Amino acid sequence: MNIKFFKKNLVFSLLSMIIQFIQSLWVTSFIQRMMGIEAYGYIAVIVNIINMAGIITVALTSVCSRYIVIELEKRDYDRIQKIFNTIYFALIFLSCVCVVVFLIILINLDRLINISTQFAGQVSVLMIIVGADFIIQLLQVLYLSVLYYEEKLYYSYYVSIISNIAKVLIVVIIFHFWRPVVWGAYVGAVVVNGVALIIYKSYFKKHYPNIKKNPRYFDFTKLKEVLGTGGWVSLSKLAATLLSSCSTYLVNILIGVYMAGIYGSIAQVQSILSFITIAIVNVFLPQMYKIYATSNRVDLVNCTTENLKSLSIVLGIVVGGLIVFGDEFMCIWISKEYLKYNILLILSVFYLAFVYSSEMLNQLLITVNKTKIPAFISIIAGIINILVAIFLVRVIDMGFYGIAIAQMLTLCIRSGIFLPIYTSCCLEQKWYIFLRKQFWCIESMIITMGIGYFFDYWILVNSWMKLLGVSICTGGLTISLLIICDREWRLIVKKMINK
Repeated sequence: MNIKFFKKNLVFSLLSMIIQFIQSLWVTSFIQRMMGIEAYGYIAVIVNIINMAGIITVALTSVCSRYIVIELEKRDYDRIQKIFNTIYFALIFLSCVCVVVFLIILINLDRLINISTQFAGQVSVLMIIVGADFIIQLLQVLYLSVLYYEEKLYYSYYVSIISNIAKVLIVVIIFHFWRPVVWGAYVGAVVVNGVALIIYKSYFKKHYPNIKKNPRYFDFTKLKEVLGTGGWVSLSKLAATLLSSCSTYLVNILIGVYMAGIYGSIAQVQSILSFITIAIVNVFLPQMYKIYATSNRVDLVNCTTENLKSLSIVLGIVVGGLIVFGDEFMCIWISKEYLKYNILLILSVFYLAFVYSSEMLNQLLITVNKTKIPAFISIIAGIINILVAIFLVRVIDMGFYGIAIAQMLTLCIRSGIFLPIYTSCCLEQKWYIFLRKQFWCIESMIITMGIGYFFDYWILVNSWMKLLGVSICTGGLTISLLIICDREWRLIVKKMINK
């Protein structure tokens, strides 16, 4: 591991995550104030529809970096040429398929979602812009794989930071000089990502001039090999969509547009955990790929368990803070109206530290090419999630609480219990080796809640500065107590500091 690059990756990953989070909160609040909750509901639904369409591409995108990094590490340049060109032309083909899929969705948009005449045109434009951004990011994937190999992921974080700043600036300019439109927040992102694609391609040509695009290197055998791993990941992605991304869509269809806006806003709080998880996991992926390329399974297990415990503790701290200060957060962010839905907020986040920490294991299974069984289990869980959600809404009449409960149950079973046990078996470890690391989130969450409620009792949190202050104090004290009390994590932190 290149320590210099690792530090840059970690710093800019966290910075990118913070800016993305702030941008998401600000844009959500701004659009709701300027256009109403209904308008934001359309944005949440369209973004989730595009994410569903992404299922057809994840078979390649999810394993692209794995194959490129491993082959570059092995210095097998003939195989690299074949893998690179096979994935490249497959991505071009998938991009064309995506265009067709998006056009079909666009033509039938009024049949797929509840949409008022007032917003019909704007939602169509939003669909075009978000779809274009998706395709551009799809074409970036191959070039980003090289950044994984070189451990220079901070370049992609630069782009993410600029993209999120552009989202804020463009939406302000459009709303101020023209008029409020639901698609305003995504124009800046598609422009920035388009420029980034050109830069990534130029970087690749400069540093890897011997790897050239040539159709004669396209190899159906290599494509079959890549899809053999990625196809199962694609099914898992479908399941993940059925488990989470389709929740807002279900609210839109089963309950109504207004409630979809409420649910989508609270789901933004879940995105805090998602941002943190992606930021931490991505930083460690290059290390996992390279350890696997050397066939050192012991080091791979040790690396994963350390990273998993750290991720679980961090997520537990964030979840504990959201449970304590969630009401204040929603009131300051949007309005006191959300106090009526504080149960939904708690129900939506209290289990996520346990569930999201399994993403480290999901990436480990992709690394060691063990994706078939998790894909089947994920599909079953996704279908059960939809059926349970419909039952709880239609039969029990639980409203969007039913959808949240269905998601909680299926995610806990799939990601919180099955995945760690299955991963332990695949790597020939004791069944509980990874599961017990995930349970560290419970201890950090309880400590955070205890400290947080103490501050919440004595301090009236009614501004962003006070919320930031008590959050930093609560998180800092929790980390300090865990370092003092837990020898294993103290050694992990000490090792990271020494590096």
